[in-house]
Amino acid sequence: MFPYNQGPLGPRRPRNPFFPVQHVNKPSSQIFFDYFKTNDGHWDFDKISQSIGQVNKIVKQADPLVKQMASIVKKVRPK
Repeated sequence: MFPYNQGPLGPRRPRNPFFPVQHVNKPSSQIFFDYFKTNDGHWDFDKISQSIGQVNKIVKQADPLVKQMASIVKKVRPK
């Protein structure tokens, strides 16, 4: 009835390959946890450990910056 790119209201925008389709019926916490599960519903411990490692790297990079900002705030803050 409609060509591939045409919907009933006109042309459809192409899907963005970098952002998955949002699940309307699921709460956001469920979507977050689904990221760490395999297609058959089991926990993917490799993905979990990789994500924890990435968070750890980010914290290690941000820690000196936070300490530096704290010392600047202490110097600027009136007593």
